[in-house]
Amino acid sequence: MLSDLRRLCSYLGLRQVAVPDDPWSISRADGSVVYDGFIRARGPYGRRVAVQARIVEWAGLPTEVFLHDPPGWLRQHPHGPCLQLMFPPQSRWFTLHFTRPPTDAESARAYVHQMIAEAAKCLA
Repeated sequence: MLSDLRRLCSYLGLRQVAVPDDPWSISRADGSVVYDGFIRARGPYGRRVAVQARIVEWAGLPTEVFLHDPPGWLRQHPHGPCLQLMFPPQSRWFTLHFTRPPTDAESARAYVHQMIAEAAKCLA
């Protein structure tokens, strides 16, 4: 499925959507599949940036995306206001709200990777 996403993005002329191969832990709990790992991208001058993420796939429900303590430069992205702090605030986990939520973990991860890559381009 990931290769289909890459082909579609290539066909549409989208860049920076390819998801890097990075090991994620996968666990199952209460009818959900939970993916934990880091989403990485390259900023200016080849600088690598990473944001800790958790993606939760629910059976029959939209996929949820959580980012741990997203850096300020990511919050300045046009979709930065879509990041909302979870309760309690001390946890420093943010949820990412979507107009149209992703249907699976791969599309959620690709979207967040693109968001991080776009925001990282603005780093000086």
